[in-house]
Amino acid sequence: MDLGSDSMTIGASTSTTGSAVFLDGTYLWKDYSLKSSVDLTSGQSFSLTARYKDSENYVSCLFSNKSIRIDQVVNGEEKVLSELSGNFVFLGKNREVGIGIYGDTANCYLDDKIVIKGYNLDKALDHGGIEFKTWDPQVNNSELVVRSISVEGIE
Repeated sequence: MDLGSDSMTIGASTSTTGSAVFLDGTYLWKDYSLKSSVDLTSGQSFSLTARYKDSENYVSCLFSNKSIRIDQVVNGEEKVLSELSGNFVFLGKNREVGIGIYGDTANCYLDDKIVIKGYNLDKALDHGGIEFKTWDPQVNNSELVVRSISVEGIE
């Protein structure tokens, strides 16, 4: 991770396929929306994670050029809640993305619009923080520049 004066860059190292950064102090958050301006400079996908408790328990919006997907992971078991296939362009583009979470529902945002919803989140995922992740199957080939972050509570 590299913190610049107006951005945060996360990316794989010479021995990894991805990276992640968790915003400390967000663990007790419940219902909120996270919106961010990002630029995927290399790699296949990135995700915004909400209600992150640990690497085995969270909800995420996964963004790739082929789909946008909502996953929940509970005790290490991944379940796809919803998926939207399409021709999305993230690599080399500055995009507005987000995840909103309230009750047992999750939303993924693209360009300030809800593009997909996931329902019936597991009750174990009732709170947790935010995380950004990058990934690519090739070692040392994922990088995401986060230009802005905005979080608002949902009542």
